[in-house]
Amino acid sequence: MTIFIRDYNIPGDTHDMYQVGFHGNFIETIKTASSASTSSGPQTLSATRLATAWPLSNSAWDGTASNNTFVGVGIEADAQKLLEDYNLRVANCTDLGRLAEHALGEREMRNASLTTLAARVMEVEFEKHSYITRSNWGDEWLHFLQVQYACADAFVSYDVGRILFLRSGNTSNRF
Repeated sequence: MTIFIRDYNIPGDTHDMYQVGFHGNFIETIKTASSASTSSGPQTLSATRLATAWPLSNSAWDGTASNNTFVGVGIEADAQKLLEDYNLRVANCTDLGRLAEHALGEREMRNASLTTLAARVMEVEFEKHSYITRSNWGDEWLHFLQVQYACADAFVSYDVGRILFLRSGNTSNRF
């Protein structure tokens, strides 16, 4: 798998900025270090998956905007977690398994993992190592491998969704 993380080594202690490379794509992300810099809690990661335990800013982020579609495997449970834990409401969720079943016409895709969908739809390898996925996401400081994983996970979810919406002929990005 072609994946790397580059720390921009921003001076100070309010935030860190990274570039994550994933199969020739580059994702830049900012991780804040304190609630003073975002008014959101201990940490915020700007390019991240919904399932994680990062507090996000209610004032700066609108998960109910009608022009946003949030995609992921098991996205409904992730949206529920955000509502329960942080009082963030997420609308317009599309489960990638259901979308893949519809777009590809393959019933077995309904329960596919993100790893399987990445291989089938993007034709890339995306490994999810349990030592990262099961690590402490609520810790005050995320390890750079957690940041790398979260960025790659968010990108893969986005790109699988983008490709599947195109293949389905659905230009509204709603399913």
